[in-house]
Amino acid sequence: MGYPPRLNYTAGIVALLIVINQLRIIYSGFIIIFTIIAALYFPIRLLYGTPSLTIATSVTYTNLNEAIKFISNIPYYLYAGSLFILLFGFFCTTFKLKTGNKTKIGAFITFLAFLLYGP
Repeated sequence: MGYPPRLNYTAGIVALLIVINQLRIIYSGFIIIFTIIAALYFPIRLLYGTPSLTIATSVTYTNLNEAIKFISNIPYYLYAGSLFILLFGFFCTTFKLKTGNKTKIGAFITFLAFLLYGP
Protein backbone atom coordinates (compact mmCIF):
# COMPACT_ATOMS: atom_id res chain seq x y z
CA MET A 1 0.00 0.00 0.00
CA GLY A 2 1.26 3.40 -0.89
CA TYR A 3 3.44 2.14 -3.73
CA PRO A 4 3.22 3.64 -7.22
CA PRO A 5 1.23 1.58 -9.74
CA ARG A 6 3.31 -0.61 -12.00
CA LEU A 7 2.41 -1.45 -15.56
CA ASN A 8 3.74 -5.00 -15.28
CA TYR A 9 1.26 -5.85 -12.49
CA THR A 10 -1.63 -4.49 -14.53
CA ALA A 11 -0.51 -6.37 -17.65
CA GLY A 12 -0.12 -9.56 -15.62
CA ILE A 13 -3.65 -9.31 -14.19
CA VAL A 14 -5.11 -8.56 -17.64
CA ALA A 15 -3.26 -11.56 -19.09
CA LEU A 16 -4.61 -13.75 -16.29
CA LEU A 17 -8.16 -12.53 -16.96
CA ILE A 18 -7.75 -13.34 -20.67
CA VAL A 19 -6.63 -16.87 -19.80
CA ILE A 20 -9.46 -17.58 -17.34
CA ASN A 21 -12.18 -15.86 -19.36
CA GLN A 22 -13.63 -19.21 -20.45
CA LEU A 23 -14.01 -20.31 -16.81
CA ARG A 24 -16.95 -17.99 -16.18
CA ILE A 25 -17.37 -18.57 -12.43
CA ILE A 26 -13.71 -17.91 -11.64
CA TYR A 27 -13.51 -15.01 -14.09
CA SER A 28 -16.66 -13.39 -12.69
CA GLY A 29 -15.38 -13.89 -9.13
CA PHE A 30 -12.14 -12.07 -9.94
CA ILE A 31 -14.01 -9.24 -11.67
CA ILE A 32 -16.49 -8.83 -8.80
CA ILE A 33 -13.75 -8.77 -6.15
CA PHE A 34 -11.64 -6.25 -8.11
CA THR A 35 -14.71 -4.12 -8.82
CA ILE A 36 -15.81 -3.93 -5.19
CA ILE A 37 -12.31 -3.07 -4.01
CA ALA A 38 -11.94 -0.37 -6.69
CA ALA A 39 -15.37 1.13 -5.94
CA LEU A 40 -14.60 1.34 -2.22
CA TYR A 41 -11.09 2.68 -2.78
CA PHE A 42 -11.99 5.32 -5.40
CA PRO A 43 -13.49 8.10 -3.22
CA ILE A 44 -11.02 7.58 -0.39
CA ARG A 45 -8.06 7.75 -2.77
CA LEU A 46 -9.30 10.98 -4.33
CA LEU A 47 -9.80 12.64 -0.94
CA TYR A 48 -6.88 11.42 1.11
CA GLY A 49 -4.31 10.16 -1.38
CA THR A 50 -2.37 6.95 -1.13
CA PRO A 51 -2.93 5.21 2.20
CA SER A 52 0.02 4.51 4.46
CA LEU A 53 0.52 1.44 6.62
CA THR A 54 -0.53 3.44 9.68
CA ILE A 55 -3.88 4.30 8.13
CA ALA A 56 -4.44 0.71 7.03
CA THR A 57 -3.80 -0.64 10.53
CA SER A 58 -5.94 2.04 12.18
CA VAL A 59 -8.95 0.76 10.23
CA THR A 60 -8.91 -2.40 12.34
CA TYR A 61 -9.23 -0.33 15.54
CA THR A 62 -12.10 1.85 14.30
CA ASN A 63 -15.52 1.57 15.91
CA LEU A 64 -18.84 1.86 14.06
CA ASN A 65 -19.46 5.52 14.94
CA GLU A 66 -16.06 6.59 13.59
CA ALA A 67 -16.65 4.62 10.40
CA ILE A 68 -20.07 6.22 9.86
CA LYS A 69 -18.61 9.69 10.43
CA PHE A 70 -15.77 8.94 8.00
CA ILE A 71 -18.19 7.76 5.30
CA SER A 72 -20.54 10.71 5.83
CA ASN A 73 -17.64 13.15 5.25
CA ILE A 74 -17.15 11.85 1.70
CA PRO A 75 -18.91 14.11 -0.85
CA TYR A 76 -21.77 12.51 -2.73
CA TYR A 77 -20.35 13.27 -6.17
CA LEU A 78 -17.45 10.89 -5.47
CA TYR A 79 -19.94 8.08 -5.00
CA ALA A 80 -20.98 8.64 -8.63
CA GLY A 81 -17.51 7.49 -9.68
CA SER A 82 -17.88 4.41 -7.51
CA LEU A 83 -21.25 3.69 -9.09
CA PHE A 84 -19.66 3.97 -12.54
CA ILE A 85 -16.96 1.50 -11.48
CA LEU A 86 -19.62 -0.94 -10.24
CA LEU A 87 -21.59 -0.65 -13.49
CA PHE A 88 -18.43 -1.16 -15.54
CA GLY A 89 -17.56 -4.25 -13.47
CA PHE A 90 -21.05 -5.65 -14.02
CA PHE A 91 -20.63 -5.07 -17.77
CA CYS A 92 -17.29 -6.91 -17.68
CA THR A 93 -18.87 -9.96 -16.05
CA THR A 94 -21.44 -10.21 -18.84
CA PHE A 95 -18.90 -9.62 -21.61
CA LYS A 96 -17.51 -12.79 -23.17
CA LEU A 97 -14.12 -12.45 -24.81
CA LYS A 98 -13.56 -14.65 -27.85
CA THR A 99 -9.88 -15.50 -28.10
CA GLY A 100 -7.96 -18.09 -30.03
CA ASN A 101 -5.51 -20.60 -28.61
CA LYS A 102 -2.49 -18.52 -29.67
CA THR A 103 -3.82 -15.52 -27.78
CA LYS A 104 -4.45 -17.61 -24.67
CA ILE A 105 -0.98 -19.13 -24.82
CA GLY A 106 0.57 -15.68 -25.29
CA ALA A 107 -1.45 -14.29 -22.40
CA PHE A 108 -0.45 -17.22 -20.19
CA ILE A 109 3.23 -16.75 -21.03
CA THR A 110 2.87 -13.02 -20.31
CA PHE A 111 1.24 -13.76 -16.97
CA LEU A 112 3.98 -16.24 -16.01
CA ALA A 113 6.72 -13.84 -17.10
CA PHE A 114 5.36 -11.04 -14.91
CA LEU A 115 4.69 -13.44 -12.06
CA LEU A 116 8.22 -14.86 -12.08
CA TYR A 117 9.93 -11.55 -12.85
CA GLY A 118 8.84 -9.87 -9.63
CA PRO A 119 9.17 -6.17 -8.79
